[in-house]
Amino acid sequence: MNMPFQFFTLTLVAMLAGAPVGAQTNHEENGEHDHAAEEGQRQASAQMSEETHEEPGHEGSGHEEEGEHEGEGHEQRASEEGHDADGHEEEHKEEGHAEEGHNEAPPGVVELSSESQRMANIETRKLELQPVPEIVTAPGEVQLNDYRSARVSTRIPAQVVSRMAELGDVVEKGAPLVLLTSVEMAEAQGKLQIAAREWYRVRELGKSVVGEARYIEARVAFQQAQSRLQAYGMTETQVTQFLRGEDELQLGQFRLLASVAGTIIEDDFVVGQYVETGTPLFMITDESSVWVEATVQSLAARAIEPGEPARVRIGGEWHQGKVVQKHHRLDESTRTMGVRIELELDEEHSPHPGEFVEVAIEADQGEPGLLVPERALNRNSAGEWVVFVQEAPGKYRQVDIRRLKELSGKVQIAGVEPGTTVVTDGSFYLNSEIAKGGFSVHNH
Repeated sequence: MNMPFQFFTLTLVAMLAGAPVGAQTNHEENGEHDHAAEEGQRQASAQMSEETHEEPGHEGSGHEEEGEHEGEGHEQRASEEGHDADGHEEEHKEEGHAEEGHNEAPPGVVELSSESQRMANIETRKLELQPVPEIVTAPGEVQLNDYRSARVSTRIPAQVVSRMAELGDVVEKGAPLVLLTSVEMAEAQGKLQIAAREWYRVRELGKSVVGEARYIEARVAFQQAQSRLQAYGMTETQVTQFLRGEDELQLGQFRLLASVAGTIIEDDFVVGQYVETGTPLFMITDESSVWVEATVQSLAARAIEPGEPARVRIGGEWHQGKVVQKHHRLDESTRTMGVRIELELDEEHSPHPGEFVEVAIEADQGEPGLLVPERALNRNSAGEWVVFVQEAPGKYRQVDIRRLKELSGKVQIAGVEPGTTVVTDGSFYLNSEIAKGGFSVHNH
């Protein structure tokens, strides 16, 4: 029972019990009044006690505090049981995660479906021991590829009329470069016109009319006049155009044409300059192909043959080439032999003639080893070199390896056994899956 209700009940009982006593206080002594009052209080207490036990509502109230304490006890036990339940739930969750973990791929392993393998372009190869070439290193110097270069010069004394190309231009074969004029060319062109007129007339009359001797003489004179113009620097096509009047140049003028396709790297002349026979006017080269002259020790050069692969380091990058020639004489001062390497490059990586480079040539076959394509190698998060070994179809494991020797597009490795099937294409995708999944990359 709460305190306000108890106080109200006691007050009401006391008032009811004290009413008759208060009425008698006028006739009785104070002692009797006190005794009656005490007796009334005892009766009221007894009555309250009886009502407390008899009335149903009071009965519930009587046990209310006790129920509250019991409720608190139950709540506390329930709370403790709840904690235990949560603990069990967490244990069950952890067990669930553990079970799920058993379904995940082990650390450093990637499993792919057939479709994923196809999309990732996964290709594998079984490693077998094979001879590993010996690498001969040597210094080298970049040179023009003389087989794809040409100097353009005049074959007779002439004067420069106008420039038609300049330094740095990329020209096609047959492109006009410069317009020249020459007295000798004028004389030769005049003689050709006369010889051509005579030949055309004799040919039209025929051998039976003019006679065999005159017929042959006219034909030879015409051919000699044509050849003279070509010897002075005009092409056969230019001579034909001159005879037909299709070229509107003045007598004695002619154009020099590019004899090869490439880039103009020299044009050392000015307009109006008088040039002697053989004076170089242009230098044209195909910059997509260069030579590298390597200086190799005589003993090492014996193991090198034309056609063998070679790599050239230009500006920090290695470029693939091949040996095209080997000199047959030793340099008397250095006692070394020259080895010529040809490189096919684009304009971005084209080196300049005279540039010094580093050369690595694959010589005779050496001891057996395991070779993989360069693209089969990747680095893990720790910076170590790794390959992917196929454990089963669609299942690939990351394995640490060591790089032993770099070859032309291949690398000799150690860390796997012969007969192991490794991923040669698509390893970058597998390495990305390892990094993305946060797996361990140190598993061997």
